[in-house]
Amino acid sequence: METAAEAILPSFIETRHIVTVVIGVSIFLLVYFLIPKNLPPGPLGWPLVGYLPGLFPDPLVSFSKLADKYGKILSIRMGPQLVVMLSDYETLRQAYVSQADEFSDNMIMSWVLESKRDVGSLFWENGEKWRQRRRFSLKTLRGFGFGKRSLESRINEEGRFFCQEMERLNGQPVVLNNLLFNASSNIICTIGMACRYDYRDKAFGEQLSIMMELIEGVRLLEPANIIPPLWHSRWYKRRRGMFKAHEDFLREHLEHHKATLDPDNIRDMMDAYLVEMQRRKDTNDPIQHTEDGIIHSISDLFGAGTGTLSNTTLWIIIYMLRYPETQKKIQEEVDRVVGAEGVPSTLQREQMPYTCAFLMEIQRLRPLAAIIFRHLRVPGVKLCGYNIPKDTPVFGNVFYIQNSPKFWDNPIECRPERFLSADGKTLVPRKDWIPFGLGRRMCLGEALTKMELFIFTVTVMQRFTFKVPDGDPLPPLDLPTGGLVMYAPRFRVSCVKR
Repeated sequence: METAAEAILPSFIETRHIVTVVIGVSIFLLVYFLIPKNLPPGPLGWPLVGYLPGLFPDPLVSFSKLADKYGKILSIRMGPQLVVMLSDYETLRQAYVSQADEFSDNMIMSWVLESKRDVGSLFWENGEKWRQRRRFSLKTLRGFGFGKRSLESRINEEGRFFCQEMERLNGQPVVLNNLLFNASSNIICTIGMACRYDYRDKAFGEQLSIMMELIEGVRLLEPANIIPPLWHSRWYKRRRGMFKAHEDFLREHLEHHKATLDPDNIRDMMDAYLVEMQRRKDTNDPIQHTEDGIIHSISDLFGAGTGTLSNTTLWIIIYMLRYPETQKKIQEEVDRVVGAEGVPSTLQREQMPYTCAFLMEIQRLRPLAAIIFRHLRVPGVKLCGYNIPKDTPVFGNVFYIQNSPKFWDNPIECRPERFLSADGKTLVPRKDWIPFGLGRRMCLGEALTKMELFIFTVTVMQRFTFKVPDGDPLPPLDLPTGGLVMYAPRFRVSCVKR
């Protein structure tokens, strides 16, 4: 005789099977309709966090390993956000140049939107407002000698001030990070606000500390981008306070410029922005400039300009300490072309191919921006045959492109000769040398940076030899972890008078 349990069991099993089938079909439909199809290849992630755990502790190294495995274009999830990474020159050029209409917007981080720092920004703003502001800024910078010889005297002057400070040390070991940051900031002060500060100015020193912390705090894996409520945490509250202090400093200069403005005698970038702001107001231009926008634009110049010269110069010193024979060759070239008392000029670059090749090699090994990023804001775009969904950040792995053995022979070795002709007399550039980026968002200050690095390097090599202090180890070549910028480590160096 059939028991009650035996009678119920088949019904239960049938119901369980039906539920299983319904759940399975639901999951299939969810995956089919919601997850984009034909994405670039990439690793599987975990629920909610995606592949984030696999990127730690060193995202740069992790991205390089992923590029080795998946090739020139890959996709991963960083938290819930899909990200596409481009890891060879041709693919990067296809996106940022050939398909620039789709890939020219910048990815705006959540903390930037929260603080409204995208308004008027040369870096964060997008669309027609950004295009017009960049065009005007580049034209104005060129008018002030950006990339021309008329700016050389200012850079040479700052180079002399810097060398005077090093002479006072009399060869004693020193950490040069702050001094170099001060020197590079003064060049931006000259261009942006027609002023410079003594290296011992306490108030400006406080501003420099704020700027250094803000710049070094920009992370590739920004926590608030992944968990937006973190923007209200204590750490970000402190960061907002530093931004306000920096902007208050710039606003004081702006108020002085407004009070002393002479439209017929433009002194600097602030004057030029104020005159342009008034012109747009008088003509009812649909795109207006604001005082906040001026502050953000000048702030961007500080952020990009000061970090580039100071940090790249630190890497120059590190590699000179590790390759003393290279330092000696540069000094010999400087002595032959410029002389002990000559004034460095960019006109001498063609006569100094080894020095120029060395500077290119440093920027290959340690590009300031290891990762550059754009944001796809239009739907239905294909890249290399793959679908790229709307609102996808598209990263360019500059560090990998410039340091992978796929593209460079013995890439970890500092070898300036890779940029020279066989006889060593001519500079031979490579198209995949891209420390300033590609496309419409290329670094606005490329010409200034090249001029600064050349003049500063020649000026210092005329007067000093860098040596490792007795008892100190060689400075490390370790890659920075987590940061968007490849900052050099702190180290001591002896600057010995020649």
